[in-house]
Amino acid sequence: MDSEDAAQRPSIDITVPFAHERRNELLISQWERQGGRLLPPPPLTLPRHGTGDYTVRLNRLSFHDAFIENQYSDALAGSTGTPHGHLADHVVAHFNFRGRMTYASERAAVTTHPGQLCTRRNGTSWNFEVGPGTHAVTLALPAENIRFPSIGPIMAATQDTPAARLLLAHLRACTEVGEQARLGVAARNAAVELLQGVLDDQVIDDPHLFATLVKAAQDYVESRLTDPDLDPRAIAHALHVSVRTLHRAFAGRETSIMEHVRQRRLERARTDLLSTAWTVAEIAARWHFHDSSHFIRAHKKRYGETPTTLRRRTEPRST
Repeated sequence: MDSEDAAQRPSIDITVPFAHERRNELLISQWERQGGRLLPPPPLTLPRHGTGDYTVRLNRLSFHDAFIENQYSDALAGSTGTPHGHLADHVVAHFNFRGRMTYASERAAVTTHPGQLCTRRNGTSWNFEVGPGTHAVTLALPAENIRFPSIGPIMAATQDTPAARLLLAHLRACTEVGEQARLGVAARNAAVELLQGVLDDQVIDDPHLFATLVKAAQDYVESRLTDPDLDPRAIAHALHVSVRTLHRAFAGRETSIMEHVRQRRLERARTDLLSTAWTVAEIAARWHFHDSSHFIRAHKKRYGETPTTLRRRTEPRST
């Protein structure tokens, strides 16, 4: 292994006694000495109360403008992100194999356990907590290359989805190859595509994120009701999620995404009946009903009367 290859694989292996009165300063100083400029520490804090020693081991494999880390840590807290802070220009994904990891911002919080995957935009300020004996594999990629879902800055998923399994297999292959030779742009580009696949096919476990996705979808629908191409694929694409994820978000609601579209179009069509002189056929065409008969049937089923009956009933009476 030449010196340039060695420089791409910084590592740390630190043990700090909890009894040390300056244990936090000792941890940071040893991290900076071992990791150097290629592996800078985020702001870290050891628990106030602990017995024995704190241990952290971390190996980083850098390739092009990305890196993979194999991480082990005892209980720890700290911060990362912010526009000008630690890994601020990255999207970071953690595969959790043991222990727990929690990341929290002003907008969202996610805790992962073994078998889960957490992906976040690190331009946001995050506070994190790591449980004792936590083992994770982390991928960091330039944020400008990842199309992150618009429903929030952090996503949680299981590791057993096809997309997540493919990404993890790629990371393991990169680590194995990286022991023998340097990795380059091709490995990095593959990681970008695979992580994008995970995000596009994300399985969201947090009901709060489902509610956020539903609201984002409804807002998008409202702005595109006259668009003839408004369908689940177009909505999912606009929100940077998969069609399957979009349908899952609406699964617990009274209406599906397309039922919501049809209801809103019918409500807007009813408003036109009451406020314009357009014909029933014109209104049906504007709101993308198949034909006038379809619109009339839908209106009667929803409101108990036909469009013509509505107009006759509400038109001003002459005196």
